[in-house]
Amino acid sequence: MESFGAVAESFAQKEGGHIRQALQLIDKRQYAKALKHVDKALETYPENGDALSLKGNILSSLGRKDEAIDFAKRGLMKNLKSALCWYSLSLIQNNDRNYAEAYKSIQKANTISPQNPAIVRNLSLLQLQTRDFKSFRDTRLAILTGNPTVMINWASYAVAEHLSGDGEKACKVIESLIKSMGANLSKIELSESLLYKAKILEDMRNYVGLEKCLNENKSGILDQVLWKEIMVRCLLELGKKEQAEVLVRELLNLNPENSIYHEMLQRCKNPEEILGLYTELQGAFPRSTMMFRLELDLLDVAGFPAAFDRYMIKRVRKGIPSLFSDIKGLLKTPAKAETIINIIKAHIEALTASGSFAVIEYNAWTHENGPKEEPQCLMWILLLYSKIQDYLKNHEDALKLITQAIDHTPTVPDLYLTKGRILKHMGRLQEAINEVEEARNLDFSDRYLNNKSAKYLFRNNQPAQAEELLGLFSRERGELNTHDMQSTWVENEMAEAYLRLGEFAKAKAEFEWVDKQYSDMFDDQCDFHFYVMRKMNFNSYENFLKFTDILYKQKPLLRAGKGLIRCHLANQEVYSAKDAQKMARLLLSHHPEDAELHDLAQQLHL
Repeated sequence: MESFGAVAESFAQKEGGHIRQALQLIDKRQYAKALKHVDKALETYPENGDALSLKGNILSSLGRKDEAIDFAKRGLMKNLKSALCWYSLSLIQNNDRNYAEAYKSIQKANTISPQNPAIVRNLSLLQLQTRDFKSFRDTRLAILTGNPTVMINWASYAVAEHLSGDGEKACKVIESLIKSMGANLSKIELSESLLYKAKILEDMRNYVGLEKCLNENKSGILDQVLWKEIMVRCLLELGKKEQAEVLVRELLNLNPENSIYHEMLQRCKNPEEILGLYTELQGAFPRSTMMFRLELDLLDVAGFPAAFDRYMIKRVRKGIPSLFSDIKGLLKTPAKAETIINIIKAHIEALTASGSFAVIEYNAWTHENGPKEEPQCLMWILLLYSKIQDYLKNHEDALKLITQAIDHTPTVPDLYLTKGRILKHMGRLQEAINEVEEARNLDFSDRYLNNKSAKYLFRNNQPAQAEELLGLFSRERGELNTHDMQSTWVENEMAEAYLRLGEFAKAKAEFEWVDKQYSDMFDDQCDFHFYVMRKMNFNSYENFLKFTDILYKQKPLLRAGKGLIRCHLANQEVYSAKDAQKMARLLLSHHPEDAELHDLAQQLHL
């Protein structure tokens, strides 16, 4: 705020001193002391626009929003040509999350005082926040022109050109930065700059230039894994599959479970070569899950049974509860689904009769049995088969199978969770709660089981009991701290339970917590725009912006927003029509395809 020191000259010496002191104290965030100095100046100049606006700025920082906006507007009316008045109003509007209006106000301030560094800085910040990238580029160019010796100005201008769509110029700016200030760049800063240039070239689809850039600057890039990933994508686009394959194999040696690397590897081969490739890789990576799992997707009906049988038996022996989630995608192919069911049924019959897996040949049980297995193998395969039947909506069969598994081994929590899920799908919610609670009782130290039991209680409109359970793991000094943990699923479940019970005020309060948490996430980006520039973390910045752009597309917020609209439709005193319509418009802008949301909006006469 010291950049507004000239304002003090319009006051008498004593009052001008108070204004200067206030400006310095604001920069030090000593707002209470600053307020005293401004009040002393206002005793002599009660109608001074700059002093009134400055007081509004301070009150906003102290959290007194209503008074702040009143003083700022009064001050502005007294002096419409004051840059400080417009700047103070912009800060207050920014604190109130009204970024569009804050941007308009800071533009007015910049028109009056275009050389003020505080105004220009906040102008560029709001240009980023409102995604006005072309204006941001112009602002950063003006800053760079005024002070070309500061490295952050070059970095910010490069980002501005990239965001505004001129990748070619952004590359030239980065080249100028490295050429003129390369000696002052740390190894990390140089690496980030080179990687950012590569990213821009990739966005431009200039793969010839990208290959050249990567080859020339390989030694300067610290993250060699990222270098290889970018180079593979580049070589594939250029049709240089053999060179790409060499690099992909190096990446697979580092992480054979990375699905992106497997997608790259498959692009390096012709379709008819891929299956043979995985046969080779299974020998090189015998402990890798991905090598064997991807083979199941690639195999035809003839080769599938034996491979699936080997894959499943290995995991049943290990007792892996997530096996169903792993193979669920295979059930979408009818022929493979039928094969899976036939194999599992044969194994259940053989394990029940002799304690051994069946010997499968060509999708048929030979009625021969293998060696004796551990008793729990039958339980795990019954669990798997019950999940498959539940997925296929054969709930009665699924219930019989899971009951058989529980009778076999009544001490495994996963069995009761699965039974509870099946009963829930059958509409028998109270019985489902009992089963999930039985799972929780088997291991009181398991937070996941505790959360599952609480979730089912919420669904059965028992929020008090659910909160009591959640409190076993999330109490701080005797109070439930799910809001501090930003646990949106808890807040949504609790709110919907209250909504069904007709306790609309409580429901609204919980839904609003979800809304607040997402709003806070969006607002927090203000703290990172310039931090990224200072630290030169360019390569994460674009992804960060993309994430915040789709923040309001997230399902928890959509669910909470719909809940708030329902609160209004149920009781207009709890949630106003204005707020409900505002929420509906926000959600519709991000979820135009949601039929339920359109129905709610129609009820709001939108």
